[in-house]
Amino acid sequence: MKKVILSELKEGMELAVISYWHFEEGDPVEQGDNLVEVTVHNEIHNVLCPCAGILNEMLFEEGDEVEEGEVLATIEEKSENNYGFEYDEGVPTTKYKDERIAG
Repeated sequence: MKKVILSELKEGMELAVISYWHFEEGDPVEQGDNLVEVTVHNEIHNVLCPCAGILNEMLFEEGDEVEEGEVLATIEEKSENNYGFEYDEGVPTTKYKDERIAG
């Protein structure tokens, strides 16, 4: 699992507020996606997704205060997928067949 951590905030600022999650748990994400918006003293900042995979768990809800260095979410990286699936443009495919799984 890859941890999404609230990185260093501006000097003298220790708290941020979760403003908006761009994804829900279970959604496929790509490296560099805007994962979550946080507000620091009326300034909105985007936290980017550090890797491609599945958003496994969101540890805070919109409106929650978070401190610098806290884990915001976890992502199951594509290489860690143990369920026999790969992802093609966010749609699961089997490793053994070159066809999409009916959803």
